[in-house]
Amino acid sequence: IGVILGIMPWNFPLWQVIRFALPTLMIGNTVMVKHAPNTWGSSMKLANAFDQAGFPSGIYTHLPIAVESVAELIADPRLQGVSLTGSTRAGREVAALAGKSLKRCVLELGGSDPYIVLDDADVELAAEKCVTARMLNGGQSCIAAKRWIVCDGVYEEFLQTAKELMSAYVCADPHDDKTRLGPLARKDLLENVKAQVENAISRGAQVIAAGQCVQTKGFFYPATLLTGFEKSPLPLDEEIFGPVACLYRARDNQHALELANQTSYGLGAAIFSKNEEQALDWARNRMEAGMVAINGMVRSDPRWPFGGIKDSGFGRELTWLGAKEFSNQKVVILD
Repeated sequence: IGVILGIMPWNFPLWQVIRFALPTLMIGNTVMVKHAPNTWGSSMKLANAFDQAGFPSGIYTHLPIAVESVAELIADPRLQGVSLTGSTRAGREVAALAGKSLKRCVLELGGSDPYIVLDDADVELAAEKCVTARMLNGGQSCIAAKRWIVCDGVYEEFLQTAKELMSAYVCADPHDDKTRLGPLARKDLLENVKAQVENAISRGAQVIAAGQCVQTKGFFYPATLLTGFEKSPLPLDEEIFGPVACLYRARDNQHALELANQTSYGLGAAIFSKNEEQALDWARNRMEAGMVAINGMVRSDPRWPFGGIKDSGFGRELTWLGAKEFSNQKVVILD
């Protein structure tokens, strides 16, 4: 259908763009990328890669423009659509601009992904996957395991195992290959995480485990485990973009499901259970999310579509579903 604008985030500055750009290009469009200002180098690197690979000139254009210029760009009649990966707030603004100009848009927004551990789960596996999925990229991922919802019967075992696993995530020099937890991307992001944790504590949450930081210079935040959310609904509808896990204690399996869906977000989710039939039924019919993993972690993979529902956005990236987001489903009738 023409030229598509990609508004891209900083947290996975190469893969995030590829995920949007390749399906869009393969269906026959061209793309312009307005990357996050602290990752313009990644967008320029991709532009050079397309040139070196022999693609026609202009198929991928890096746009080093300010946020204030985006509204005018979306309104330009030469632009046919826009794909945003970012915050829910930014998604609302872009959707409003696209709607005003009757442009298609795909929104991949934030998440408060629940990982539920049922009473028949392999607890060691569940704890390992939950910790890995929360600490990925220093916790700076929309599909991180932000809420661990564990049934009462396995809660204590899970807690002890998760605490041991989290202790290995020590803030240290990111240039050292042995480091498992590096810094947050910017000072303002660090301040946001600090404020969110302090707010949660003021409303009843408790710090059960706090990791170490051997690196003192930089925007580091220790791996942190919070519990005690019975009286504080804060993390349900607020995305903590850092290495902070929120642990909930569920009375039983049904209560775990209710807590999982009790959020305005709907990006990813995971279920840990040895009852595969029940897990599949819940994943297909009862979990309110765009992606559900069973006995594993939600991840971005070229083999399946990526995207969410509710305040996590709409539309899909990757696969043929992602390619068709910016195409004309044309009907030709030959009598």
